Amino acid sequence: MLDMRTVILSYAVTNTLCVIVLAFLWSQSRTRIRGAGLWVVDFILQCLGLLCITLRGVLPSFFSIILGNAFIVGGQILFLVGLEQFTGKPLKQARMNALLFAAFILIHSHYTYIHPSLQARNINFSMALFLVFAQCAWLAFREAKEDMRLVLRIAGIIFTLYGLANVARIAANLARPPGEEFFELGNFEVLLILLSQILFIALTFSLVLAVNRRLVSNLEHDIKERKQTEDALRLAEENYRVLVEQMPAVVYLDWPDESASSFYISPQVEKLLGCPPSAYIENPTLWHQQIHPEDYDRAVATIRKTLDNGFAIEEYRAFTKDGRTLWIRDSSVLIKNASGEDKYIQGFIEDITERKLAEMQLRKQLAEINELQTALREQAIRDPLTGLYNRLYMEDAVAQECARASRTGYPLSIIILDLDHLKEINGKYGHITGGDAALRTLGEHLKSLSRAGDILCRYGGDEFLIVLHNTSGEVAVQRVEEWRRLLVLKKIKYNEIYFTVSFSAGIASIPSDGRDFESVLLAADSALFRAKDEGRNRVKMHGRV
Repeated sequence: MLDMRTVILSYAVTNTLCVIVLAFLWSQSRTRIRGAGLWVVDFILQCLGLLCITLRGVLPSFFSIILGNAFIVGGQILFLVGLEQFTGKPLKQARMNALLFAAFILIHSHYTYIHPSLQARNINFSMALFLVFAQCAWLAFREAKEDMRLVLRIAGIIFTLYGLANVARIAANLARPPGEEFFELGNFEVLLILLSQILFIALTFSLVLAVNRRLVSNLEHDIKERKQTEDALRLAEENYRVLVEQMPAVVYLDWPDESASSFYISPQVEKLLGCPPSAYIENPTLWHQQIHPEDYDRAVATIRKTLDNGFAIEEYRAFTKDGRTLWIRDSSVLIKNASGEDKYIQGFIEDITERKLAEMQLRKQLAEINELQTALREQAIRDPLTGLYNRLYMEDAVAQECARASRTGYPLSIIILDLDHLKEINGKYGHITGGDAALRTLGEHLKSLSRAGDILCRYGGDEFLIVLHNTSGEVAVQRVEEWRRLLVLKKIKYNEIYFTVSFSAGIASIPSDGRDFESVLLAADSALFRAKDEGRNRVKMHGRV
């Protein structure tokens, strides 16, 4: 009879070799094959369990009986989980198998320490393995994929034989009289262990076949997918090329560097600028030569903007081969790969010459309209004869100045000025020639002597209203008196005849003569009346004799 301990030890050595084979296979395919790592763990636990059992009588019972058998059963459960991952068809029995393992440990411990029984332990061990192998066989026979069906059915047969061996072991233990010496169980138990050793080697072989078949299947699938991807890319590229070549814009692809040399330009560029795409690809400087010198720096800067910001849009001029000047819109975007690295620059060039010409024409028309509106505004607020502001402008402007002076406390003077003897001038020299000349001369005289900030208005037929900002009544009297003195020295020509004019003026100021425009205006008008009443050609200030 073969020595039981020797048989189990040889089983452990065989397991070790199988562990090495499976571990090497797993290390080469761990990123592509799920579940193989758990198979390696199972094989290691099987080996450790057998070593613990071999050392029964040397190691304490906990290690040689409880832990050794737990390694084997627990490892087999992990193998089942790995098989679920490999096939992609989980049995959803994780909780049941956890309870099975816990029950196995409890029963084994009971028949080790409380009611020691080798027969009960052997039946418990074989029953646990049978339940796990039954699940493994079920999983292996369920495989529906044709490429994996054969190799997994081989594994299923091995799992079935494992299960039957454990059923035979249960039957043998039930038929055998109780005994407590494990290494003296007889030839049948030795044969079962040898059968398990053979099945373990066969299982390792079937697993190697399964992994290799899966790798080949994955490779075939990858090749098929790659071919489909390449076909799809070719189709997409062809569709893209057809789409690009039908677009009204020029499409270009540049390398992502400062030189921005092109590796693709759509055929539309020849129609736009007169040179074929190959000319720009073979001579990267050709494009730079066609850029308008005044726009060159701005155009070239779009390359840097695209690299820095990821996109850029610029409008500039370019020369065609036959010397015409075009306005183009250059839009570019930086394309990156999956790693975030710059891949290429994709751009679109559009001919916007018509739009630019329309914009320039529109700007010209808008400028003309603005000039016309400015002229109309001036005409609306200016007296056409004297060039001074008219009464429409005066009412708003003077009211605002008076309100500001009252609010800030700065002095402000208002002068009402009347051209003396306008009726007599009209009668003697004519309304158009004499009267208008006199009014025009007075208007020009006042403008020449005014300061920035002064407001000069023609208030009525022969009346003028003047606002002197930040000017007291005393200063206003001095200034207006100077105006009057200089005016009488001016000669107005009429039909080779010269005549002179004079004016009368009334002055009132804020805050001494009132706080608002109406009250100050009445005060100035009262002073003017006094100037006229005293003989004209004089300046009077309200409140002074």
